Amino acid sequence: MDKSGLEILEKAGIKKGIYVPNGVDIHKFERKPGEKSDGKTSFLFVGRLEKQKGLEYLIQAAKFLKGKNDFEIIIVGDGEEAENLKKTATEFGVDYIIKFTGKLSEHSLIEQYTGCDIFVLPSLWEGLPLTLLEAAAAGLPIIVTDVGGISSVFTHGENALLVKARNSRELAGKMQELMSDKELQKTLSTSARKLAEKYSWENSAKQLENIYTDV
Repeated sequence: MDKSGLEILEKAGIKKGIYVPNGVDIHKFERKPGEKSDGKTSFLFVGRLEKQKGLEYLIQAAKFLKGKNDFEIIIVGDGEEAENLKKTATEFGVDYIIKFTGKLSEHSLIEQYTGCDIFVLPSLWEGLPLTLLEAAAAGLPIIVTDVGGISSVFTHGENALLVKARNSRELAGKMQELMSDKELQKTLSTSARKLAEKYSWENSAKQLENIYTDV
């Protein structure tokens, strides 16, 4: 459960809820620097292809940016919106920019996390998805919508760039900002990795152990 969910329970009169965040195996996602050399910026999304994830706004952001930058968007996952999203990409003339991989094996998924440059999550609502922690563990600079429990973990300009949901122009602006500012990429990358360490399996296990000890 995320912190926003815990607040709902407290408002309903349940006072003894305890927030234990998702844990991530940070060792799986260690990047190997210097492997990428094509100069193209790769944006990555990982998750279910559903309305909740706001992917139509990411596709529209690509439309605003096309022709101005050398970039690609890799969308990993499957779901009921897959065909509609592919159709939208074609209608917007960005199907050559956006690659839909479908669901990947764990090995191939880790390759995407460690091989791409920037993680984007344009959700309309969200708790604290594991994909964000995986991206942070890989040291990816993150652009994410400020919804649900996101801002209780991520701070704009410190370990991520937060944008409003359903705002493709703002999203495109932040994508452009990160493509143009390598120093900002480095800052967000370092901070994201430090954040992920707080949510490692080891730390989550310690929190659970402390809870059971106190019961």
